Amino acid sequence: MTNIGPYSEPQNFTHMFDIPDIRGTKYKIYNSDSLMGILYTIPEFSKFIYLVKRANLDTLLDDIEQCFSYTLFIPTDDKYNIDINIDICDARELVLSCMLNNKITYELLYGYTSGIYPTRFNPNKLLITRNDNKLHVGETYITHPNAIVCKNGIIHVVDEFIVFRM
Repeated sequence: MTNIGPYSEPQNFTHMFDIPDIRGTKYKIYNSDSLMGILYTIPEFSKFIYLVKRANLDTLLDDIEQCFSYTLFIPTDDKYNIDINIDICDARELVLSCMLNNKITYELLYGYTSGIYPTRFNPNKLLITRNDNKLHVGETYITHPNAIVCKNGIIHVVDEFIVFRM
């Protein structure tokens, strides 16, 4: 209770201080079984995590309750050949272009000589071919197949970032 002056009635201002902090938590905690949660614990994928956060797609990769599972083709940090300081639209295009809607294992990919898979970024499609016992994804190839398997997806580590040229 608060008094404003000597001749006024006491007033209750406690409701003014029950407002939750709109800034949120300092650090977001990701589900440990999701793609984002597992990527967050591996330091070799810090640049990709930065791109995912920049594109505001971290909740998509963190949700394990959804009906979708994803396949990601991403390089480690030392193989990046793109400028990391890009705007939100370009970051979103890059992340969605290396992402497929289904969980596709290496064994399934290796069973075919070639295939075209639509990415999450609508006009782009990935051509995956098998050549000399290597799986090529566009112009790059898979270096570590089935590197990370989790509840909502699978990650294949590739040699360089997949960039679509117009």
